[in-house]
Order: sequence, then structure tokens, then C-alpha cells
Amino acid sequence: MGIPHIITECTGEHHQAILDALAAGKSADEVAKSVRMSVSTVRRTANIAKNRECFDLFIFNDGTKCPVAKISTAYGFEHACKFALRRWSEFFENLASPNWEFVAGEQRAKIIELV
Repeated sequence: MGIPHIITECTGEHHQAILDALAAGKSADEVAKSVRMSVSTVRRTANIAKNRECFDLFIFNDGTKCPVAKISTAYGFEHACKFALRRWSEFFENLASPNWEFVAGEQRAKIIELV
């Protein structure tokens, strides 16, 4: 079993319909009318999709590195870490050492500072 891949926003079918319509060349106004949403929602969905990053999130302490999840978000590394904390709160509450940190590439954040 691999680690889960989680997308924190824009995962519904209606979001995909918005992105497909925009990719096909429709304007935000046309898309908004066809999916019955506001133009600002259509634009927000497009911006989120454009700015999305994927973080291979690990927890690390004293040389021990354990995979957590791949988290895709448009809101950055700290958002991905806080999302993992909320999703698996029971697990992270039981970590004994205050030195545990989230790691994704070169980015690091102490778990104790995110709570």
C-alpha cells in the first residue's frame, strides 16, 4: 500500500468541468453561465488549479524519516502540513518527541509550532 495522494481543494466534478471548459477556450462569463456559478468562483477555480503544488510530505526526527502523504494544494507547504495535522490528528497527538517535523524537499516545519 502506497502513501495517499490528497488534493485539498477543487476535487469535485464541477471544478473539473470548469477547468475543461476554460481549456477549451470558453470565457469565464460563458463558463459561469453554463455551470450556474459566479464568475468569481470560476476565476478562483482556475487560479487554484494554476497555482497547485504537490508536496511529498514526510515526518522526520533524529534520522527517522516516515512518509505521510502526497498533498496537492494551491496554498503552500504550511497549508499542506496543517491539512495533514487535521486529517490524522489522533496520530500526531501521540508523537512523544517535540522534535518531530514535517519535511517536503528542503522545506521543514516543526509539528509542535503548527499546532
